[in-house]
Amino acid sequence: MGRYCSPTCSVQALGHGDGVLRACGFTLLEVMIAMTIVALVATKLTFALSGQINSMQRLEEKTMAHILAMNKMAEMMAEPEWPPLGKRDENVDAAHREWIVRSEVKNSALPKLRQIEVTVGLRPEGLTEDMYRVHSVRSLISQHYLPKLKQPASP
Repeated sequence: MGRYCSPTCSVQALGHGDGVLRACGFTLLEVMIAMTIVALVATKLTFALSGQINSMQRLEEKTMAHILAMNKMAEMMAEPEWPPLGKRDENVDAAHREWIVRSEVKNSALPKLRQIEVTVGLRPEGLTEDMYRVHSVRSLISQHYLPKLKQPASP
């Protein structure tokens, strides 16, 4: 749609010759269509940006949970003792949030191996019992490769 010069537009003399300048503008219909298009584009952009922000927050959570899980796994593997079977929960404050680090040690099919699973999650507000899982890491630990404590030198 182009500009439309209505025959009822105001007419101004140019001051020389017999030419006239008509004051022209957009019709109400054109303005309404343009406003509708702008509103639709703005709505789509808002949804796209909202999705990007949510994705960024989720990625930040997963990264922090992975770091916490790998730290816990490294702690457990560095222990000189064979890890006892069972589940343990630990509350950790990191990145201005309270995380739950749950470690579970199970027997494996082989007698000298144990499976360690570390799950990291966030506790939703208002809930005290359960957590919403963000990341989980599994590994096996062998009894043969446990770190040995240094024995004191004999006098």
